[in-house]
Amino acid sequence: MVVTKSVRLALWQVMRVTQGLARGGITVCATIHCPPPHTFALFDRLLVLQRGRVVYFGSNGPPASAYFMGLPDKARRGGLGNIAVYLCL
Repeated sequence: MVVTKSVRLALWQVMRVTQGLARGGITVCATIHCPPPHTFALFDRLLVLQRGRVVYFGSNGPPASAYFMGLPDKARRGGLGNIAVYLCL
């Protein structure tokens, strides 16, 4: 699937609005499949599921990077430094 620039921009705008709601004290739960890296970075906390089981639950950013990049799945990781890309492989 090719994601156009306008779709990426719309997704980013939606996430910025949701982020504003969350910062205003409203609980927000969002699901997203293969977000672009700049959109993925807008999430404060992550709940990552694989086959219905929790793989990761915690803060986004350095803690999540350390967790996912520390997994032994080097072939799938391929040295990528971006969690959003890694999770979509």
